[in-house]
Amino acid sequence: MEIPCPHCGQPVPEEASFCLHCFSGINVPKTEPVATKKSKPSHHKKIIIVCVVTLAVMSSIFFVWRTHIGKMSNKSATTAKTTQTTQKPTQPPVQFTYESTNNGIIITACNTKDTTVTIPDKIDSLSVIGIQTNALDEHIQHLHISPRSQSVTVDETLFQHLPRLKTLTLPAQFRINRFPDCLLPCVQLESVTVQAGNPDGFDTENGVLYQKNTLIFYPPAKKDVSFTIPETVTSLKEGAFNHARFTTLTFNKSSTFECDWKALFAALSQLESIRVYPGSSADLVGAQYFTGEIVYYE
Repeated sequence: MEIPCPHCGQPVPEEASFCLHCFSGINVPKTEPVATKKSKPSHHKKIIIVCVVTLAVMSSIFFVWRTHIGKMSNKSATTAKTTQTTQKPTQPPVQFTYESTNNGIIITACNTKDTTVTIPDKIDSLSVIGIQTNALDEHIQHLHISPRSQSVTVDETLFQHLPRLKTLTLPAQFRINRFPDCLLPCVQLESVTVQAGNPDGFDTENGVLYQKNTLIFYPPAKKDVSFTIPETVTSLKEGAFNHARFTTLTFNKSSTFECDWKALFAALSQLESIRVYPGSSADLVGAQYFTGEIVYYE
């Protein structure tokens, strides 16, 4: 079926979209302009964005937390190191086992592992007046008995249990039977000190023990290689130089010096030479018992 062209009036097919004669468009439906809509992010994109933001936030929090913990750990480590460096090990206080009497304290045992022991003047406000045998262990090397207002009695057999004793300090007032012979078991003894004012006349100088004008004990382990008998000494106790290690002995000028010369030189196995004053007892009497070098001095 044909219809007239709305432009030129010529017949054209009904379904034609333009005129074959004037080439004008016909039957073209009018289209409304389509509004441009802004695209919205899809649901998946929203999820991805949320995940990214959440991950960023969590990473920031973790970083801050780790930094804080790291600083705390370093601080703790530094503190621990400082504490370990500055803290000094403390020795437990020396504790004594003792018996109480009407007159004071008698020590019966000591629990320390230290090699130095100081016997106090008082325990529990009571004076220490005695030390029994076996009161100290054999590891003790230095024994110091503090000064006191009254005498302290030391069991003479105490020293049989102290083979490692190197130094002994006694107060001015003490009682020890067979002193100083009771010290003979202490073969490592290097020095004996008696504080000034002893009522029995005991005195010490450079670790050597005297009683009035007599030299009575030379520590067997004293390390000096030579020894000079003081001018005030006029006699020598038998056995005073037993096990002495010096190699040179100088006698004083005394012409009345008394000792067992033969026993003296027999005890001094390491003695190589003696120095004597011409005309002294050591020269006129003692020198004949000595087979080593004899040096005269003025």
